[in-house]
Amino acid sequence: MSRYLIHLFAICAAALIQAGCAPAVTPPRLVVVVVVDQMRADYLDRFGTVFTGGLARLMRDGAVWTNVHHDHGITTTSPGQATLATGVHPSRSGIVGNEWYDRSARRYVYSVADSTARLVGSPADSGRSPRQLLRATVGDWLKAQSWKSKVFSVALKDRTAILMGGLRADGVYWYNRRNGRIVTSTYYREEYPSWVTQFNVTHPPEAFFGTTWDRMLDPDAYGASREDAFAGEHDGQHTTFPHLIGGSEPAPTEWYFRYTFPRTPLADEHMLMFARQLVIAEDLGSDGNPDILFVGCSAADFIGHLYGPLSQEVQDYYLRLDRALGEFFDFLDDRVGRDNYVVVLSSDHGVLLLPQELWRQGKEAGRIRGTELSAVAQAAAARAAGDLGLASPPRVRRSWLQFVFEFDDADDTVHRAALGRAVAAALKALPQVHEAYTYEDLTARYTTDQREYIEAYRHSSHPDRTADITLQLELGYLVTSSSSRTSHGSPYWYDSHVPLIVAGRAVRPGIHEEPRFTVDVAPTIAALLGVAIPDDLDGRSLDLISR
Repeated sequence: MSRYLIHLFAICAAALIQAGCAPAVTPPRLVVVVVVDQMRADYLDRFGTVFTGGLARLMRDGAVWTNVHHDHGITTTSPGQATLATGVHPSRSGIVGNEWYDRSARRYVYSVADSTARLVGSPADSGRSPRQLLRATVGDWLKAQSWKSKVFSVALKDRTAILMGGLRADGVYWYNRRNGRIVTSTYYREEYPSWVTQFNVTHPPEAFFGTTWDRMLDPDAYGASREDAFAGEHDGQHTTFPHLIGGSEPAPTEWYFRYTFPRTPLADEHMLMFARQLVIAEDLGSDGNPDILFVGCSAADFIGHLYGPLSQEVQDYYLRLDRALGEFFDFLDDRVGRDNYVVVLSSDHGVLLLPQELWRQGKEAGRIRGTELSAVAQAAAARAAGDLGLASPPRVRRSWLQFVFEFDDADDTVHRAALGRAVAAALKALPQVHEAYTYEDLTARYTTDQREYIEAYRHSSHPDRTADITLQLELGYLVTSSSSRTSHGSPYWYDSHVPLIVAGRAVRPGIHEEPRFTVDVAPTIAALLGVAIPDDLDGRSLDLISR
């Protein structure tokens, strides 16, 4: 571990010990945090009447918050996961996106990339770790107060597992999209426990190659969704059940592991099976030292992108997740004891309806190509550079809806702010663009700026990791090179509104409609565990304990 992280953890531990915290009730032996990637809050209402398993149990027995939002502008996976785990906005966790531009290295960096680590058993794959996370997580707070407690995290996506697990997790595991195996990195350990090796041998994803994904229930049960055949889905052709898992390939290839298998409900069922083996092998929830298990259900995101939230595929995914979670909770009942654990369920972000769906409803919506945005930005930078007397314009590099300037002459960087204003004005003139924020807009600490969403975007901005320009598209618009599928990433309700349910020992069931934010999740978990929290969080604990 780097000296920086050792220092950060020491500060966290000292703050927690100094703060002190007496639990209101005896803590549960285990807290299971289930984060379903891209789960909109309205899915509980739309599909709830046909749930019979784990989701039905949570809705029936849990405390359900119906008005919970992410309060940051860039609603993607990495910021959402870090927010849920740390209780602070991305502006303070440092995880401002799935990737950001490193000006010193002149390149984009992935949120969990780490050149000093490697994947255990897969030296050809890039290393992964939480070293770029600037804040400790609820799991780290627990470890600082109770060193015998265990913290584990598993997910299909590496960034989900890593950012939930935090800096001091006992184990973090994810699915390797190159070969389908469950992996970890040398940040956590140098070799696999025997039970992980055995799982990879006995539960290979290629066992599902050549099978089909069909509707779990009779077609009449999917009335909460639109018709199965819809041109805006997937590639415009493979839009109806049943879906062949593996296509026309004679045998599994890297394409199968990277794209085909993760786009099925089987992928999250696979990870829940792994989580079950982890609970047994690592003996979670077995004593008076409370443990945390994070489980990320990432296939929901891949399926949602392809088919859209009104699709029968999305509904079928949640029906299958309901069943899989029910089986997982039954397992925990037997293994840990129903009165000895608590479940927290939420999501890292929501998603926009397919533009075709919105058009059919008579609403304004659409797509814009990233190449079009880049062309406008580069042309505006060239004009502004000429006006400023620069010998050559900067290169404008784009990642999603963010732009950075690269200068050949270091002296030209003094003109960065002026260039930013000029390019932002040109981009804002596009009819699909609602607002264009400059670096100065988003890193200013005290202003009277009255733009409606600027505070949300400031919550997504860290001085060392913020782009020169960040775009906010109009309501109902997304950036993509495809004429089908959908996405997320805006501050609008459809991307920010997520479910939050807490159920289990000592939790008072009920429906709560008051507005709350996802920064409240980590301090709420800490309260359940009787764990002291830092005094500078952006969130606060929800009142849910029966006394």
